[in-house]
Amino acid sequence: MIFSIKRFQVGLILLITFLSYANILDNRFLFDDHDFIVDWEVTRSFSNLPLFIWGAVPPAHEGVYRPVRTVFYAVSYKLWGASILGYRLQAIFLHLACTLLVYLIIDRVAGDVRVSFLSALLFGLHPLHTEAISYATSSFDVFGVFFFLASFYLYLLGRRGFSVFLGFLAFFTYELTLSLPFFILSYEFFLGKKQLSVDAFKPAAPFVFGAASYLFVRVVLLDIGSRGGFFAGSFYHTMLAMVKSFHRYVFMSFVPWGLTVIHILPEGISSYKREVDPQAVLNQSLSSLPVLAGLAVLVFFLALAFWCRRRHPLISFSILCFYAGLLPVSNIVPQLVLFAERYTYLSSFAFCLGLAYALVILHDSLIKRGLSHLRFIFFGLVFFYLIFFFHQTFSRNMEYQDAHSMWAATVQQSPGSAIAQTYYGLVLLEGDDFSGAKKRFDLAVQLSPTYDLSHYCLGVYYNRRGDLEAARKSFLKAVEANPTFTVALNNLGNTYLRLGENEQAQKYYYKAIDLNPTYVHALNNLGNSYFQQGNWVKAEEYYSRAVEINPRFVEARNNLATAYAQQGKTQKAIEMHIKTLKIRQTANTHYNLALIYEQTGEKQKALTHYQKAQKLNPKDT
Repeated sequence: MIFSIKRFQVGLILLITFLSYANILDNRFLFDDHDFIVDWEVTRSFSNLPLFIWGAVPPAHEGVYRPVRTVFYAVSYKLWGASILGYRLQAIFLHLACTLLVYLIIDRVAGDVRVSFLSALLFGLHPLHTEAISYATSSFDVFGVFFFLASFYLYLLGRRGFSVFLGFLAFFTYELTLSLPFFILSYEFFLGKKQLSVDAFKPAAPFVFGAASYLFVRVVLLDIGSRGGFFAGSFYHTMLAMVKSFHRYVFMSFVPWGLTVIHILPEGISSYKREVDPQAVLNQSLSSLPVLAGLAVLVFFLALAFWCRRRHPLISFSILCFYAGLLPVSNIVPQLVLFAERYTYLSSFAFCLGLAYALVILHDSLIKRGLSHLRFIFFGLVFFYLIFFFHQTFSRNMEYQDAHSMWAATVQQSPGSAIAQTYYGLVLLEGDDFSGAKKRFDLAVQLSPTYDLSHYCLGVYYNRRGDLEAARKSFLKAVEANPTFTVALNNLGNTYLRLGENEQAQKYYYKAIDLNPTYVHALNNLGNSYFQQGNWVKAEEYYSRAVEINPRFVEARNNLATAYAQQGKTQKAIEMHIKTLKIRQTANTHYNLALIYEQTGEKQKALTHYQKAQKLNPKDT
């Protein structure tokens, strides 16, 4: 009977959760999706597996080390290509799998089907999860959370070996899962009834070793440290900002209202370092009302955890795990972000458990006190709370429909964000609304003069308008604001190349490649600069490196074939073009191959490829 109830509960939870996300199936790629999924050539071939392991990332995302996640990008591209539907279904079913694990874990630790049912339903519907699920790039982080939850569940079942293995996978997929040892320790102390002793730490030791291994590989072997320094260069003021962030995490877990990609914290502090005003950070004070309120909430819940440790250890476990789940993004080690809704995905497991358990306690208390007539009001309030969650999730998913709807909503919610204004400007620029785009970029520069991307986008705008000198100045400002901005370095090089200043162009291409050796576009462009100088050997070297990293990079393959032809390596050029045509039929490849055949006297072959080129591009006579 109990088994039938559980199966019914699981089916109902998964159905309702699926329905709340069903409207994302037609949503388009957004934001970083183009960097990680659509345009990241490295993931096109499994021959690049060594690059995955050594931390390859798309340009402008340096400082991240998630090798297992990169493998999933490659596998997913092999399965879905650039079809958005595949990624959406994958994200939804991954979320359903995590929701199922939440049910199984809580059923194990709580032993009450009411708690496990309500916890999992809250988790499945929680609106804060939309940024982690409805945004394709972030959904790949959820693979790490899945491994985390599976590892914890197997730990509860006593299958420690496989649990440790999945824990290792989690650590190398998503840094947020480094909190797994804290979850295990919290379980042992509050629910496993172990005393505070050296022996009590033994169960967590293999997981601590796994987390330490990840940090050793990342920091020591690969020298991938933190992503910049503390906000405004101050640990103390960064921690004051984090107190406000934790306050918002708690508040939005209970009341997920005002969902947005960019949050402006109290006292005018942006959640993203790239646009934050350093003076606003330094102006914070321990005695300010927002900081005091955040500290009060933190102290209250920690005190509640201590008070409940014997009578209601599940509450203590939930509170400690909620905060532990946020430790990796607490900026104790500097990060780029103070607050992000997607960071709550793991912690909300603990939040949903604590809330569901508290509601069940309240319900039972009403019965014990002879107030059973209030149960209908109680159930009504819980029902409407769940309806509110469903509505918020469904509505938020509609804002993720495309880039225009997402950034329009973000600008409306956070008009003082230079990031929001810049990305909305990019959307307008892609729609050829030049005046609207320029207005947004200029506003972004006013809001945050040191924000690198707004200057970069102005450079893109001026390039589109043909004003190369203005583009050069804007790209230079972007690079001055962020010397590690590889995409800006590459485009600055392109601008110098168009201005005929090859040596300056090469200087910036080299800088971009030094920062990201797998940046195939910079390698290809560096080859172009040497080609323009007539240095065919150097051009061949860099085209070859680009093709080696991404064998499907057609432009680099065509350029490499042309470099071969210029050096008299005619047969190699022909072979390269023929192989390229097997990857993708392009007019440029057929045309270049026709030129070679014409030069070698093979007129019929030349004519065939000229005709194919014209068929693919009829406008080019």
